[in-house]
Amino acid sequence: MTTTFQTPHAAPSAPSAPKPVGHDWVNISFIFVAHALGFVGLVYVLAGFSSWWTVGLGVLWGVLCGMSIT
Repeated sequence: MTTTFQTPHAAPSAPSAPKPVGHDWVNISFIFVAHALGFVGLVYVLAGFSSWWTVGLGVLWGVLCGMSIT
């Protein structure tokens, strides 16, 4: 029994350039709102409307989240 292999008759064409992709407005909106709320929270803390316990809990939360991500 013999096996025959088919060879391509023409060289494969070069890959075409990727098509431009539109903006993902849901992600852009989420990132913008998250940063805006963070800025509002920072202004709230700096204005003195929160206790040091709240600031300490925020720092602890940030460290724990950073450790979980990395």
